[in-house]
Amino acid sequence: MSTKTIYRGYSEKRTSYHSKTLPRLTTWLWFNCFSELSRIYIDSKQNLISLSIEDHIKAHEILFKLYKRPQDYSSVFLLKGNLSESRRIWRQLGAKAVNAIQKREQRTFWSRDYQREMASRSMNRENSLELRSPGGKKGGRKRNLNRVFTKKDRFLFYFEEQPVLCVFNCETGTDVLNILTEYKQTPMLRVSPLLTGVRKKCYGWSCEKIGN
Repeated sequence: MSTKTIYRGYSEKRTSYHSKTLPRLTTWLWFNCFSELSRIYIDSKQNLISLSIEDHIKAHEILFKLYKRPQDYSSVFLLKGNLSESRRIWRQLGAKAVNAIQKREQRTFWSRDYQREMASRSMNRENSLELRSPGGKKGGRKRNLNRVFTKKDRFLFYFEEQPVLCVFNCETGTDVLNILTEYKQTPMLRVSPLLTGVRKKCYGWSCEKIGN
């Protein structure tokens, strides 16, 4: 059964309930998801459904599965009382919108003149080279923290088909790579393809996840 069928069936089921069964805590407009004529019917009584908070959350979950709109994902957190996560999603949407405008208008990051100016300012600082290297590494680690490897993960690593290391208590793929390099020097620069299963073997290394 398709998501759309489930969604439509869920909507029709909700309309069959009496208003005393479902408190009028909120109203959900659903017709506009399926028709180009939605603007005509969006405020009609046939398009209004009385929902409880729990049903409203479920409705947004179904909408997100169907249309992948971040607004519905944010609404799920908002209705559950998780304001910080809901606001985070809206901040991401705002940032993407601003980035799209700046790209279209060739401003800030998308402007060559702006990039030259920023690079010039950075390099004119005292000890600029010493500051840029650790700064970049710190930012990179923060960005990759708990993405492909978390402290709870445990991987058994094999070298040339022989089990040699059990790696755990790491936070990034770089942490894992450093441990492997300490055991055996190889040209391998990234361990994430092994951890995610994209590659089965790399420069003699292979691995399998232990536990959940």
